[in-house]
Amino acid sequence: MSVRLTSFQYLPRGADGWASRLLHFGDMFTAVQGPNGSGKTPIMKGVIQGLGHEVDLPPDVMTRCQFAETTLMVDGRPVTLTRRLGTDFDIRVSDGPDQKTFTSQAEYARWFVSLLNSEPPTLTNKQNQEAELYATVLLPALWVDQDHGWTMTIGPQPTVTSSKISERKSSDFSRDYPRAILFDNERNLMKRKNPLKGPNER
Repeated sequence: MSVRLTSFQYLPRGADGWASRLLHFGDMFTAVQGPNGSGKTPIMKGVIQGLGHEVDLPPDVMTRCQFAETTLMVDGRPVTLTRRLGTDFDIRVSDGPDQKTFTSQAEYARWFVSLLNSEPPTLTNKQNQEAELYATVLLPALWVDQDHGWTMTIGPQPTVTSSKISERKSSDFSRDYPRAILFDNERNLMKRKNPLKGPNER
């Protein structure tokens, strides 16, 4: 099974709306470069929104753009996800002649799992009750705060206990997908860094 992003574009809301240029993704790596205020963050957030996540887009984008359209290449065939921007979840899927519209995140997530030829996992909440699968669990997305860069850790802090690390690992739905953060590697890194710290830093 091969799945990758191929393109993204904002589509305008009416004749006076805004549309972005078509962003083509590279086979392995894509860099979006531009000065401050040129629109890099709205584009990156639009990709995530188009995949089914709930993220805050700038008010101008919500007012002037009607859809966030993302195209995937799935085993050599294009699959287009066209998400209507607004308060309600509404995403249209075009997979060749097959057209579907989803107004429920859970239904969309189940469809995405079937697209990957997989079976939906059984999830439970803290009360041990069955929980719905959402796109944010199926397609985890991470980004770095532009004001702090990599100075803010996105993994467990040095004071985190091993039980907490295990808890976070157990909540990571990955199946055959690569982990965004390898907690075992990070724990080993913390062990190696501790002897290098001064007495006031431990």
